[in-house]
Amino acid sequence: MPTVMGLTTDSSSKTTTTLGNQDLKKPNGGSRLDTISKRNHHAAKEIETLFWRCLCDDPSAAPEYMAEDCILINPLLSSHPSTTPLSKDSEPNILEVFEKAEPWAGFRFHGDPLVVEIDLMAVALVYKVSLYTVDKKGKGTREVVASVSSSWRQTAGADWVLVAHHCQIGEDQGEDELPPAGLPLTEECGNSIRLLTLREPNSHEGETLSLEMHLSTTSEEYIGLSYEWGQAKPDDPIVLVNNRQVQIRKNLHEAIRQIFEHYSNYRKQRRECKCPHHLGATVVDERALEDQDDSVPYLPWDRRRGPLVDTCRCGDRPKKDCHEKSLGPWTNLGDSSFWAKYDPPRLWIDALCINQDDNKEKSSQVGRMGIIFSSAKLVLSWIGLPRDGSNDALRMMRTLSMSYPELPEFVATGGLTDSLIVSIASLCERTYWRRVWILQELYLARKYVVMCGPESIASESFDEALARLARTPTRHDSIDRSAAKAIVAAMWEKRLYSFVRWLRIILDANFQATVPHDYIYALLSISSPALFDMDKPDIDRTKIIVDYDKTIAEAYCQFLQSFEVGQSLMKHSHCFLKLALKMGLSHEEGVALLDPEHLKRREAAKGSKSNFDNWLFDL
Repeated sequence: MPTVMGLTTDSSSKTTTTLGNQDLKKPNGGSRLDTISKRNHHAAKEIETLFWRCLCDDPSAAPEYMAEDCILINPLLSSHPSTTPLSKDSEPNILEVFEKAEPWAGFRFHGDPLVVEIDLMAVALVYKVSLYTVDKKGKGTREVVASVSSSWRQTAGADWVLVAHHCQIGEDQGEDELPPAGLPLTEECGNSIRLLTLREPNSHEGETLSLEMHLSTTSEEYIGLSYEWGQAKPDDPIVLVNNRQVQIRKNLHEAIRQIFEHYSNYRKQRRECKCPHHLGATVVDERALEDQDDSVPYLPWDRRRGPLVDTCRCGDRPKKDCHEKSLGPWTNLGDSSFWAKYDPPRLWIDALCINQDDNKEKSSQVGRMGIIFSSAKLVLSWIGLPRDGSNDALRMMRTLSMSYPELPEFVATGGLTDSLIVSIASLCERTYWRRVWILQELYLARKYVVMCGPESIASESFDEALARLARTPTRHDSIDRSAAKAIVAAMWEKRLYSFVRWLRIILDANFQATVPHDYIYALLSISSPALFDMDKPDIDRTKIIVDYDKTIAEAYCQFLQSFEVGQSLMKHSHCFLKLALKMGLSHEEGVALLDPEHLKRREAAKGSKSNFDNWLFDL
């Protein structure tokens, strides 16, 4: 039987409630009866929420919340859409109806439910709720708005049971494709983005995300997540976003779970921390210690060096130490000091923060991806779960990145074994590194941290380790030729501003994209003069409009037309033809789009093997 804990009248189970001055002035302020009343109001809202979550997850378990004499009038149950009162003795009865009921995709309360005290241990609620269903194709979403009234009573065993429940259908929003968590990004919102905030779930929620929308990419500190989408599967996991069920791909779910585990460990350590400054400590000067009251905890303070106790076990910092440390090169996400800077962590994740079913919004947001990632305080680079010795590989890379002169001796004496070399090479050749979007996400990042399961390594360490491996006496060709090394080398080469140079990198290294358009769109922000004050680019960025409604051929043509006047398409014809093939166009389509007059000239010059057009067509 579901129970809301800490809400019984038994004195042995009383919950401490902090009362303000207003409460103390009431006739009954601070009394046990008033405390019970407040707890009952809280219990009613919580148990009502749990009841709706049950209807979304497993309706067959809903009768566990109900009293034996419960009366239910709910025309929203898909298997029994009538206003006939249901009970455990009706025909059909409540058990039969809920056994066949289909779960809702999600729900949302309109404001805070109104709670009315019926008796000492009985309450009634009145509120409006939105319920969501997804069509059989999994795209269209239907919203139903209903007015609800319900009543609950507490049993002798401190359990709360549903006595009556009535739903009145209101307006039906019809079949619409709703934006993520119901937060639209309209033209009036300007440059707004959606951000996700992780919160600790209760036992009924599993892993829960809370979604917030902010009006500026620079007004909030947030973390961008770079990850590999992977293939969608019917059994992909579910998360809750603003109480709505959202199916996400397995790899993303694993990334969020790992981030949440790190953050939860930090919160747990903070709650259990007994450090002086968490107990109301005073930071004092060393020279004033003789005047300090021994009964008051303190943190020694030096005028030149600051607090002598730098950080506590939970990662929090003393009151007067306002100088935030930069992300060190050996930062590990398992360190509590890292999460002290991002509490609570706000995440930008494209799959959840962009409405993937709305091509107009998707095109607009993808066009701003460069700004979004360059504005993020940090980018987390999730390459997947541990395998092939990846944990040992990351630990060794952190060791290699340390600046000490004995590195050649360390390598020569077997500190860097063949098995570790294989593990590092495997790590650097994961499919994540061949995502075309990663060039933009990491190139524009202020800082990034590579995550692989519970292990992590900051960008400085990752880059330095690869550079040191290149300088060791023995060459490691498998690492030197890896996709990760190609990306790091590209970020070192600051003159890679040319679109064509980026294009050659992704074609030569066989980068991949889920949508063919992205072979062009993913390179725009890192070739834009708005972001880099360098030489004149080889394309006119303003002529390329991100639009996923365009066909592949239309997107390719728009790209060709973006070259500045005077730029020779034939100069890069081989590269552009490879791009056409990469995007899924045929050889003939690629040539015809590159040079529309080519076929006519080829027919006219038939038989001439030295003709340039024939050479182009035979590429």
